[in-house]
Amino acid sequence: MIHTEITEYLRKRGIEYTLLEHDGNALTSEKAAELRNVSLVEMIKSMVFLNDQREVIVAIVPAEEKVDLGALRETANISSLKFADEEVIEDDLGYTIGAIPPFFLTKTV
Repeated sequence: MIHTEITEYLRKRGIEYTLLEHDGNALTSEKAAELRNVSLVEMIKSMVFLNDQREVIVAIVPAEEKVDLGALRETANISSLKFADEEVIEDDLGYTIGAIPPFFLTKTV
């Protein structure tokens, strides 16, 4: 079993959880649900964006939903927002597309 900051956090607090590991790439929520043999509604996804100053914005949303960019811009008081590219996700955050944790990101965003 892989131990991460998230699993350590849950363990220390006595919170029950099920760790679902899988082999293969899961570049979409649908593929991740299929590989884990769970329903899409049981999952969340981390969506990474950049504002005009190239600051990273992470939105955590239900896996079956799409991000409403207009609502996100309004809520976060951001004039411009675009999806982060693979280089930002890998080089700046240290993750790969499809493997961005929703909590305990290793770098401040």
